[in-house]
Amino acid sequence: MALFLATIFYAFCGWLIEVGFYLYKTKTFVNRGFLYGPFVPIYGLSMISLALFFDPVFPTITLPLVSIVFLTIVVVSTLLELIGGWLLWSLFETRWWDYSEEKFHFQGFICLRFSLLWGVMGTLAYVFVHRMLVFPFLERQDADALQAFGVFFILIFTVDYFFTILSLINFRSLIVELRGLSSRVRKQLPDLESSIPSALLEPFTKVKESERFSNLKGRYEGLKSRFAKFKNDRLNNEFQQLSLLAQKISKTRLYRAFPGLRIRMIEQIKKRQSKDDAS
Repeated sequence: MALFLATIFYAFCGWLIEVGFYLYKTKTFVNRGFLYGPFVPIYGLSMISLALFFDPVFPTITLPLVSIVFLTIVVVSTLLELIGGWLLWSLFETRWWDYSEEKFHFQGFICLRFSLLWGVMGTLAYVFVHRMLVFPFLERQDADALQAFGVFFILIFTVDYFFTILSLINFRSLIVELRGLSSRVRKQLPDLESSIPSALLEPFTKVKESERFSNLKGRYEGLKSRFAKFKNDRLNNEFQQLSLLAQKISKTRLYRAFPGLRIRMIEQIKKRQSKDDAS
């Protein structure tokens, strides 16, 4: 039970770090993490994984322990960010973090600065906080008290995960809806560029001008104009639906928890729309 409570404590510390970082960066409070409560489980799980692996091997704190822990955290955190970021971008077309503005980054998924930062913070937390403070303190506490606190947090996490799963299901359904709508819009954009091929007008331009052909050509131009207007109206309606859906997504708790969240489909549509407006 001591390990479980330590995991809860580190998850709470992770939440404080995330909230504090974004408060410093944006001057606004953001409830970070995908859980409703003030916990970021990846911090707790990472710290306990280090403890389970290194505590039996290095019963005392030594310089080799510090060095190995630092390198382990740097490598593992970098791989997790790279694989996790790539999977989220490939499968769900969303980017939950972006290091593109950092030096020595790779496709915005990882960067040298944050990999080293995770290594330093993780090493300090494991060596000084876990090995010297938290775990010795928990081991000195009454077993019944630890059991009671453990059951209490298990109930809290059960409820939290239940509502979190519901929010994830809702968020995924919105992303699926967005994917289908943006796909329809992308298919219409090329049609707008050449709604009726201009090559069809060539017969009218090559023949000798006459009232008959001029009248026919005028009717054709009118038909083309009405068709283009119909396509534009339909596309504008699709864009309005996209905008409403994007607003709906932005109001979800997950989106608010990750204010830097980027959705590829919306970015592509906006980029294409800006290109069309410029031309």
